[in-house]
Amino acid sequence: MNIVMAINDDRNAFDKLLEQQNSGTNRYVRAIYEAIDTIITQETLEDLPLAQPQLNWEFYKFNPDTNNWDTYIQLYNRAGEGSVQSLILQKLSEQTRFPRDKKLELYHELLSGTPSLKVLSRTCKIVDSESHLGLNILGTPRYLEWVNHQWSQLSISNY
Repeated sequence: MNIVMAINDDRNAFDKLLEQQNSGTNRYVRAIYEAIDTIITQETLEDLPLAQPQLNWEFYKFNPDTNNWDTYIQLYNRAGEGSVQSLILQKLSEQTRFPRDKKLELYHELLSGTPSLKVLSRTCKIVDSESHLGLNILGTPRYLEWVNHQWSQLSISNY
């Protein structure tokens, strides 16, 4: 059941698959490994230029180039679906007018606890564009470590 749930964007189910794969006692370890590989491949393929969907901003009555941070966050929360949220997150990350500390705080929150694999994957890709760690969603702990380090450095430099 965890395989089906993870394939359908459930991060908790994906985390359980990782635990089951690493337990050493699960007799379905091969199927679990293949499911994890399929999910990671699927997330990677979504970054190909032809596979990248565009969000119809007019549908949401939202101008991504002029709306403020709070309006972005409200839209993100209203969207509900991971695939839409990941597109909103991508656009938000591209906005140079938003403070770096707010972005880092958001990335920290999402890496720590988003229930969506799509949002987790997008967050890892956004963080990777700066960190150059070259990892995927399995590298989430390293990305979180990097974000926390950047955040703390920013806090120190603000004193």
